Amino acid sequence: MEDKKGFLVKHFQQGHFGILTPREQKVLRAHYGYGGPVLTPKEIGENIFGVTKETIRLIEKKAITKLEKYDFSRDPEFWAKIQRENEKLAKDSRSGKSAG
Repeated sequence: MEDKKGFLVKHFQQGHFGILTPREQKVLRAHYGYGGPVLTPKEIGENIFGVTKETIRLIEKKAITKLEKYDFSRDPEFWAKIQRENEKLAKDSRSGKSAG
């Protein structure tokens, strides 16, 4: 498997984080710096969730396993969501709006 950071960047960019629970998303975003500073499992556990660093590691491991095993090609809801997002981006770009 590719390195963990590259694997997560690919899934983040493709919108795959949507299959994760909000807690799993928050852990991955905090640990890998998506939208903010990179935090250690200890910092995430103590400052965000009030749990141990080992609990954060377990949440991260479970989230990565979900991303590895999920068959996105067989999920019509996922692809419908991606289509809607792409249509919105196209509409916004035609009207001169910026994404975000």
